Amino acid sequence: MNSYSPEVRTVSCRPGVFTGSLVRFPLTPAGKVAAESYVLDLSCRWTAVAETRVVESSDEPTRTVDGTHINPQANG
Repeated sequence: MNSYSPEVRTVSCRPGVFTGSLVRFPLTPAGKVAAESYVLDLSCRWTAVAETRVVESSDEPTRTVDGTHINPQANG
């Protein structure tokens, strides 16, 4: 596994069915905290969120954690 993926389940989804995007955070303790913070913020902006989670993904990270700011990862 290479990254953390934040996901949500809305009340209209079947139990156990989560939705995510291509946002991925580094597979580090700070990356997990950033992913959890990201999905919590997302759940506050969406309506009808029933559950959130952060899962490990085989995708490469698309975000880095820089203090309290989350910035798109620079591409060379």
